[in-house]
Amino acid sequence: MVEFNFEPQGSTVTCMFKGRMDSTASMEANKQISAKLDEISKEVDLKNIKVVFNLKEVDYISSAFMRICLQTVQTITQENFSIKETSPFVMKVFKMTGLDKDLNVS
Repeated sequence: MVEFNFEPQGSTVTCMFKGRMDSTASMEANKQISAKLDEISKEVDLKNIKVVFNLKEVDYISSAFMRICLQTVQTITQENFSIKETSPFVMKVFKMTGLDKDLNVS
């Protein structure tokens, strides 16, 4: 569901998502992301970490997933959060909600 890649040199956490990010999948992903950020926060101040959500293999997102994005931004900073490799359908959802620019979606 979620795979993590943490690069300590660049203080970047890349979260690779797969499949449909519906409510159930999003709840599980939220637990995994929170646990990973808690683990990293023992080594590095979270305000200095960059988090990238890679949605290359995601074809659907729910409002629960958007909530995870907003919670992650609150945990780190807006400047250090981005969403990459979105499909046209997923990008359309972010644009319809107006979060495409706020969450740095591409």
